[in-house]
Amino acid sequence: MNDYDQCARYAVRKLRPIELFRWLFGEGFFQAWRHRGWLDTQGVAFPGLPDRRCDTAASFTATAGDEPPLAVVLEFMSVTRHATPRRMIQYVTQIQADCPYQRDPLVEYTVVGVILNLRGAEQSGRYESRASHVANTGIQADFQVRTLAEESAEELLGKVESGELDRSLLVWAPLMTGADTEDYIRRWRAALSQEGDATIRGNVVGLGVVFSNLARRSALWKKGVQGMDEERSEVVMEWETRGEARGIEIGEARGVAVGEARGIEIGEARALHQSLLQFLTARFSSSVSASITTLIQTETDSATLMRWVSLAANCASIDEFIQRSALTV
Repeated sequence: MNDYDQCARYAVRKLRPIELFRWLFGEGFFQAWRHRGWLDTQGVAFPGLPDRRCDTAASFTATAGDEPPLAVVLEFMSVTRHATPRRMIQYVTQIQADCPYQRDPLVEYTVVGVILNLRGAEQSGRYESRASHVANTGIQADFQVRTLAEESAEELLGKVESGELDRSLLVWAPLMTGADTEDYIRRWRAALSQEGDATIRGNVVGLGVVFSNLARRSALWKKGVQGMDEERSEVVMEWETRGEARGIEIGEARGVAVGEARGIEIGEARALHQSLLQFLTARFSSSVSASITTLIQTETDSATLMRWVSLAANCASIDEFIQRSALTV
């Protein structure tokens, strides 16, 4: 699990989760289902990724009491991956078998899945495995897929301004198309300022800045939200601490460097230094020389450091890394 995926999970849990489901499924869902909480899925590994656990399986009961309980699996991906729908089939069936609503007598959940890609291209939510001349036999599954980079930030903000959607959903706007102008951020800020819950405001600002970094808009958004951080949420402060202590994680598939949640301008280079040095040592099973350490620690350009992190993940030796990074040792 990388930091952006985990940040999205924080956002869901801390920012009125039922409002996200209302946005995903519509007002009919909001009226028909009552959110009970989150399933304990820590023992259910995401298929193909044994070290990864999904803690975003929401539990619902029917308001009218006329349907079995419902579990909705939310799988956040920092970037679109085409294997996700196939893995989701395994995951939702595992949850249905391993996390029943009750065991005596046995009552299983109806389980559905939603894939929320934070960036990347749109993808189909259908998985199908069929062959010709094999009548009425095969596998088909449908998941809702939302790719936030393809969603309209203007549409989201308009619905928040009209009262159709909750202000907590503004946390996702920095990832959406059209959220890259000063005018948009001014309107976003004005809408969020109407939120009466200081903790919600603080979480939306802090987590929104994290997402703007993924969308390569962090400078614009950090400038735009200046003065809004009087309310410091526990989520944001935890991310600052984690950023200082742990620095950068290497993304699951591409070695994408991920920064701390807040104060990126102050701590980003230091975190990148620490992460890169630790990764080089682990990657090549030897201590990094003092000269390389000094050269890395004197580099202050975050883009260069992030490029070096990516190089470190793709080089076969420390010598190759030195050559490709153009370090003068």
